[in-house]
Amino acid sequence: MSRYVILTNRKRAIIALVHTVAFLLVAIGTGFLTVHPLHAGSSKGAWAVAGIYVLVTTALMILTAVSGCVRERIYFTCCTTSAAFGLARQILGEQIHVAVYVRVIMLALAVVVGWRILKGHETGGQIARAEAESDVQEKWRSYFCNVNDKPASIALNLGFKDQAPLLSKPVLLWVWVYLNSPRTDGLSDSTEFETLCAIEDELAKRIGRACDAIQVGRITSDGHREFYFYGAHTQGFRAATNAAMSEFKDYQFDLGDQEDVGWNQYLNVLYPSEEDMERIKNQDVLEVLVRHGDTLDAVRDVHHWIYFHSREERQHYAERVLAIGYKVVNESETDRKERPYGLQITRDQSVTSDKIDDAVSELFRLAKEFNADYDGWEAQVVAPSAAGAKEPSPGA
Repeated sequence: MSRYVILTNRKRAIIALVHTVAFLLVAIGTGFLTVHPLHAGSSKGAWAVAGIYVLVTTALMILTAVSGCVRERIYFTCCTTSAAFGLARQILGEQIHVAVYVRVIMLALAVVVGWRILKGHETGGQIARAEAESDVQEKWRSYFCNVNDKPASIALNLGFKDQAPLLSKPVLLWVWVYLNSPRTDGLSDSTEFETLCAIEDELAKRIGRACDAIQVGRITSDGHREFYFYGAHTQGFRAATNAAMSEFKDYQFDLGDQEDVGWNQYLNVLYPSEEDMERIKNQDVLEVLVRHGDTLDAVRDVHHWIYFHSREERQHYAERVLAIGYKVVNESETDRKERPYGLQITRDQSVTSDKIDDAVSELFRLAKEFNADYDGWEAQVVAPSAAGAKEPSPGA
């Protein structure tokens, strides 16, 4: 988008355009009036009008001087020229009647240019929104929790957190697909994995195209999988869903929509709590270990870091974790502003998903009791091909 200095957004462009149209109508209306030359005996009203023209012309000259791009400069030049000729006519009267036509032509040009500026802002806004959506990284993560007191697996694109809510997509769209062979705990069985992936791909493609929608997450629980999208509108949603599911006739489904301008479903239902986020971070670390050949079953030192507001809180926390088998490795004072007092602890254990999740949750909850910040863990890779290699935690 061109660089504007004054008409920098749609609101300013609208205000300027409305004023320009009003002045154009005034110029047309006053063009039919007879204006006498200004002189010492002229009325106070005539002198006041001349004074107003002086102020307006001066202000517009300044705006023209500081204008940015060519289109903005042309707009204010037209307005300035119109005001200057209006001033000339007010002073000289009908001796310069041509000023009427110049004013109307200049203001008409200003309206055209102002309209182009406004449309440019609208198009630019759409491009900016599209760029913002395209800038969202595909950062899909999953975690287990309970939904309505039943086991659930939630997967979502964490990349939308910084952009949500997207005002261009205020409608929540959902499709519930009922599993044909759920596990006893209500989660999906591996035999349906490929089919569910195909259903998801087809729904995302068709709903995305019909409703200008994006998929943000899914929940699997109680024998069904819920797919969630945010779209610009609902037109074509039902037809798109029916078309997608027509290829999977063995599956029953429900669908629905509602206005969700604030993205409540994404931010407050799908998005993980702080503790759930730690479980997601755990999985990221475990993936690194597995890539290095670790089976995760071997017992090894697992180090954790926690930060506190005061030495006293750190001391009380250390006493609590010593009682459950941890050892204090180091106490430090850092340059952190809020919680400068660090504590490093360790305990021997395996790092299978269940074991590390239990350990981290316990330390995380205990940290909350002391208003402390649990800052993750790291462990050594234990594998024949990488024995003794140190793999630091990537943020867990």
